[in-house]
Amino acid sequence: MFRDWTVELERFGSGGVLRGLESVKVSGSSYAPNLNKFIGHCQDSGAGFVATGDSFSEQLHGAMLPTPNGVPLCWTIGRFTHDELMESPHQEDRQMAAQTNGQGWTHESIAA
Repeated sequence: MFRDWTVELERFGSGGVLRGLESVKVSGSSYAPNLNKFIGHCQDSGAGFVATGDSFSEQLHGAMLPTPNGVPLCWTIGRFTHDELMESPHQEDRQMAAQTNGQGWTHESIAA
């Protein structure tokens, strides 16, 4: 197992391995990653690699910010009044309320 780790991590050099260690440290995970996960931590996120542990949606759109139901209202399929958007703790909902000039917001899939 040590040889597998050594061979795989050689290509990242000391800088990549240190980046991986720091990434694991700040990830908040209670468990040590396996080799494949650690390789993901070693990869330079600025080089187009996806951070490990992100869901596919988070990879495409970024991490979701906290709201009462876990996501901004305007990220859900629904219909919301101007007041509901303004009361949301999420800045993105308040921006949507401002863009709709008091009309509220309805997801395009139910806007018919």
